[in-house]
Amino acid sequence: MPALMDYWDIAGWVVLVFENIEGTNPVLPWQPRQLDRVLEAMEATARTLTPSPLVAPVASTPGGTTHWRGLMAEPDRFGRLTDQLPWLGEHVQLLAELEASSDEACAGVTLLHFDVRADNILLTDSDVYLVDWPHVRIGAPWVDLVYFLPSVAMQGGPSPQELFWRHPFSEDAATEDVARVLAGFAGFMLDGATRPPPPGLPGLRRFQLAQGVEAVKWLQFLPT
Repeated sequence: MPALMDYWDIAGWVVLVFENIEGTNPVLPWQPRQLDRVLEAMEATARTLTPSPLVAPVASTPGGTTHWRGLMAEPDRFGRLTDQLPWLGEHVQLLAELEASSDEACAGVTLLHFDVRADNILLTDSDVYLVDWPHVRIGAPWVDLVYFLPSVAMQGGPSPQELFWRHPFSEDAATEDVARVLAGFAGFMLDGATRPPPPGLPGLRRFQLAQGVEAVKWLQFLPT
């Protein structure tokens, strides 16, 4: 990650000064060699950050563990999702049950970035930098991979199912725990995607929808 050079607290704002990185975001759609470099870097980062070198919140599903139950209670919003993902109609109760225990499935001792995606990555000729760390959590190292891979598929990369189970992180990931964490992530994304856009972020809901769709597609491969 870029080195922190200095910081100030000024009138309620925090100013952070990081070293300049002469790098670029990954090329989209994802290129195989660049994706391999990022996946290798995530593994190396997790090794360095296990156990976590600092105190941080425990990893949990963003926004709580009731996203699917909330969607079921609002047929209009849920109907917009089943129009695109008919599979949800018969499986939403299962997803709600999986999500309810998703926090426990995240348990681990690794410091997680918790928001790895292409725009938070800088590539140089020799290194991979993960930037923008405001959401750090402590949990299982494979959780970062679960949260990252739907964005890869959304941006032209291989399917999450293909990438996850060949990555070293998967060796310590029980399938049922992956399903629980993924159900929570999908619920968070699709709950957000069906809400009005926040001021100043008109593209956020489309971004959330695309990731949520890929997460649900991945869930269909997992035995639950």
